[in-house]
Amino acid sequence: MFFPPGVHGFGGGGRGGGGGGGGGSTVGCERILAAVRAQVEYYFSVENLCKDVFLRERMDDEGYIPMPFIANFNRIRMMTPEPSVVLEAISGSAAVEVTGSG
Repeated sequence: MFFPPGVHGFGGGGRGGGGGGGGGSTVGCERILAAVRAQVEYYFSVENLCKDVFLRERMDDEGYIPMPFIANFNRIRMMTPEPSVVLEAISGSAAVEVTGSG
């Protein structure tokens, strides 16, 4: 199970590609942040981790995974190619913990 690009108000369509005028950019950024946060939270949910051997094998002893690794997942890169955006999106998450340099 996953959150496809259309979930949480993110329209998909790939990397950047704007369109539209200037007024919607803040709303667009908030939608992207929310979509990225939801996807990363799903990756680390009990539901997903029970069956995601690939992700579990890459966790360290404390259950952490490097931020660049997560930012390189295809579904995340479809939403944003920028690791800093991924870090910003999950920084306020109650479900995912960010430590050190991410």
